[in-house]
Amino acid sequence: MNGSAVNSPRGRRPRAENLGWTVGVGRVHGSLFAASTGLDEASHVAEAAGTLKAQKRFFRSTDIRLGELLAILWADPRLQNFVETELAEVVNGPSPIEDLELLRKYLEGGGNKAELARTEYLSRPTLYSRLARLQERLGLSLTTRSLGHLSMSR
Repeated sequence: MNGSAVNSPRGRRPRAENLGWTVGVGRVHGSLFAASTGLDEASHVAEAAGTLKAQKRFFRSTDIRLGELLAILWADPRLQNFVETELAEVVNGPSPIEDLELLRKYLEGGGNKAELARTEYLSRPTLYSRLARLQERLGLSLTTRSLGHLSMSR
């Protein structure tokens, strides 16, 4: 037996991981008409599950987490428009590349200013000043509470 097929009662068949397909399973419904509304759900589940690196090929909505949802939403023009609108003041500011890089590193570090200052070889007052300028351009606070919202938007 080679690595691309499996023996079964019906003969040799390709392994699931070699087929390149994913099945999304919707919720159980009491009628055929009600089940038809679950096709959209199953389609969304399959699309989101396609971003996973899992061995199985059948997924339910409970298998899909925020990360997978955001992965498929990222291609949605409405989300891209939202992110561009949220970051417009930074992108159109005097130092967009530096500001976006600072924001990315700040979010990746979970808002740890001391660690960011250390890794970027900045004094804390310099970093605090740059973050204050960034907050002003974004129009929101870079506190831990707003951090989750921004992290999901990037």
